[in-house]
Amino acid sequence: MAVKIRLARRGKKDYPVYSIIVADARAPRDGRFIQKLGTYNPNHSPSQVNIQFELLYKWLSQGAEPTETMRAICSSTGMTLVRHLAAGIRKGAISIAVAKKRFIDWYKQKEASKTKKFNAIITSELVDAIFKEVNILPKKEQSQSTSKASSSKKKKPTPKKASAPKKSDSKAKKNK
Repeated sequence: MAVKIRLARRGKKDYPVYSIIVADARAPRDGRFIQKLGTYNPNHSPSQVNIQFELLYKWLSQGAEPTETMRAICSSTGMTLVRHLAAGIRKGAISIAVAKKRFIDWYKQKEASKTKKFNAIITSELVDAIFKEVNILPKKEQSQSTSKASSSKKKKPTPKKASAPKKSDSKAKKNK
């Protein structure tokens, strides 16, 4: 089942307000959804975005695919950068301290810019929680857990084909 993070339209005529939802890709735009993550109101300047970042990170890490608009919202709020840094920590390419510094630099640059598309930005406390969650297992335990998972997959035995009875045996039975 392909899962998308997208917008569902709510609100009045000529005054759209959107819900940020997780839904099956085959479901209609305003139809059934799995979970609501927040709201998006483009009628204000800057646009108002209220997202539960913990849930958004959970769904993105599980493989949910954001639409173009949601990708722009994730990028502007800092979630895309956090996911990128978390992947670097997980691979061991960077440390948590370096990742925090890069996020703080991005945050300062974002605050210094005069143009804002969205009013919501991920908080540094949540970033710390995500980085700690990623770095829970030391590298040795991570490699052991992956090797256990790969060794636990056993090959299924191939079923033996039933052999046809020999012709000589069937003739011998008929003669008796």
